[in-house]
Amino acid sequence: YEAGLGSTAIAKILTKNKELPPLEYRQAQLGKSYNPQKPWDANSVLLILKNRTYVGDMVQGIYECSQFHRTPSKIKPKEEWIITPNSHEALVDRQVWERVQQTIKKNHTASGSCDSNLFFGLIKCGQCGGTMSYSFAKGKENYCCRQYRRWGLKGCSSHYTEKKQLAQIVFNDIKNCAFAAASKYRRFLALLKKHYDLQNRIPDDLSNNLAELQQRSNQIDEIIRNLYEDKINKIITPKRFSTLLKEFEREQFLVNTKIKEIIHNIDEISNKDFNPEKWLKLIAKFDTLVSPTELTREILSQLIEKIVINEDTENGNKNVEVIIYYKHVGTIDKSALKKLL
Repeated sequence: YEAGLGSTAIAKILTKNKELPPLEYRQAQLGKSYNPQKPWDANSVLLILKNRTYVGDMVQGIYECSQFHRTPSKIKPKEEWIITPNSHEALVDRQVWERVQQTIKKNHTASGSCDSNLFFGLIKCGQCGGTMSYSFAKGKENYCCRQYRRWGLKGCSSHYTEKKQLAQIVFNDIKNCAFAAASKYRRFLALLKKHYDLQNRIPDDLSNNLAELQQRSNQIDEIIRNLYEDKINKIITPKRFSTLLKEFEREQFLVNTKIKEIIHNIDEISNKDFNPEKWLKLIAKFDTLVSPTELTREILSQLIEKIVINEDTENGNKNVEVIIYYKHVGTIDKSALKKLL
């Protein structure tokens, strides 16, 4: 990185050299199933580059533990971290590490401060769940799925959303919500609470499916352990062992991927930060906006958690669905809001 290679270029080199990403490496070291074809991504590289552990520092108190076991822990502000310098032997020279941090900071500032990145980090692809990144092509500003840009059709399908179109959609949504919050507060509050109650119900089939998949994953762990014992005891041939091991590892990879998807869906449903009163007070301030050009990073960061873009093509026509997840309230019931207006 210090020599001029970016995090994406480094990730491609590591993938080409068949180096395992951190999570897959850990799974392999623990003797658990892992995906040997899993590619590196730029975020994993950046996390390693920023990790103070490699310069001999011990960092504690990073996460704020949640009282709900299914809700991911939140990262505390860096000012609250407990850092003990030189607690162990360093693997990287501190001066080199500091120079890399400055380079990362400059690159991030350069890409995140300009107007072209109004939605920087907020837009997610509805197909693969990855981030959609800014691009400029044929005189138009677009947001394209980052996984597709990195890995082609192996990462995701080819699709993009025009920035101008997205800004108009987000502006209209914020404007409608701001008007309802400012002029019809009580009715809008009741609408938000009703929608939250409906969305927060976890379907029985989702919970049952999760339990079945977790049980199957545990069964495969036991099967793989028995396979190793059978190989040691020469009950099965090495060739048969290799074939069966690959089959069960593949099945477990698919099962664990599905488990992660279901847990993610449950976490999306169970929004524990629900605070409609706070959100209504905040968004009402923006009732005076008159144009999408008035949208700023500060406004979007205050109001929006993420924006999910779903796209499909039917009869040659591209259909775009934009789902806005607001902070403190989640999604809005658009049909109910339209009647309220």
